Amino acid sequence: MKGILLALGEITDKAEGELDSALAVPVSKALADYMPDVYQILSPGSIDYVRAGAGSAPPWRDDDGIHMSLARVTLLHVMRHPADRPATYAQLRDAASQHAAGSFAAVPRDAEEWSFESPTRETAYVLGAMDAGAEDVQKDLGEDGWKDWSTDVFSRLTRTSSTPPSYQDAPARQQPQRLPRRPHQRLRFRRALWVALEGPMTPRPLVPLPPGYARARHYYYRVRNRIHRNQYVRRY
Repeated sequence: MKGILLALGEITDKAEGELDSALAVPVSKALADYMPDVYQILSPGSIDYVRAGAGSAPPWRDDDGIHMSLARVTLLHVMRHPADRPATYAQLRDAASQHAAGSFAAVPRDAEEWSFESPTRETAYVLGAMDAGAEDVQKDLGEDGWKDWSTDVFSRLTRTSSTPPSYQDAPARQQPQRLPRRPHQRLRFRRALWVALEGPMTPRPLVPLPPGYARARHYYYRVRNRIHRNQYVRRY
């Protein structure tokens, strides 16, 4: 898998590099299958993935299975290719959202606020990178083409999404600046963050958001804007 991604990365690194449109589906499926690795590559902090990111570094095995890593810029260029098609972008986006949901659900109910730091940061980096690719598609398609593209993506993402959990019992207030300590309030926090990140194409949040969501938005906008500023995602 790593060898394939490196080969695709070499093509996109060229000034006029463009991948064949027939590769969009297999690339999207492959990246979706390796979503845990995608999360670790795109979000900073994993020493193992940084060390294994060199082209000559082989995959490795641990208690969680087999993993592979490559340069972050290379992965961003390869991920940009499936974004041209609504179907493949939605497939990759759905895989990213499902992984995020699992990460949030794995946080123990009685966990303190710092326990959300890692899944929040990782999710924001990945979804921020994917939205940067979507905005690059918008530049290529123009207003009319972008409207059709975004409508198609939204339809595909919501077609298979689960019903958002109820959040009307006691919406989070805006005064507290830390995660509520009572278990049922922490559970509502996770649900709110989960739903907000799982609805990437919606114009506004589906539920009232607790203060902790500001951290996710901070990471999200930081990585998305940085990708655009440094032109990590390039138009073909």
